Amino acid sequence: LMHTVISHDNSGFDRTISIDNRGDGSVDWSAFAGSAQVVSGDLATTGSWVFLAAVYDQLAQTATLYVNGQSYSKSNASLGTGYSFINIGRNPDYQ
Repeated sequence: LMHTVISHDNSGFDRTISIDNRGDGSVDWSAFAGSAQVVSGDLATTGSWVFLAAVYDQLAQTATLYVNGQSYSKSNASLGTGYSFINIGRNPDYQ
């Protein structure tokens, strides 16, 4: 199951930050940047504030997810077009 924090996705996993437990059973923060998925492996406890930021460097083709100041990066990231609007708390193309 994936719970979206913020999304710009149009079915190409273009730009999304999520709580993601679809993989190995662990619960992770994840960020999709087109062809790259950055997974943190670090989920804060319930009731705690979390600082999340995702950065895409087009020139270097890297995507970096920051969770409470810790960075997780992925190379060979290329963005798709995405929608012309942003969704907070949902992804219209992945429920």
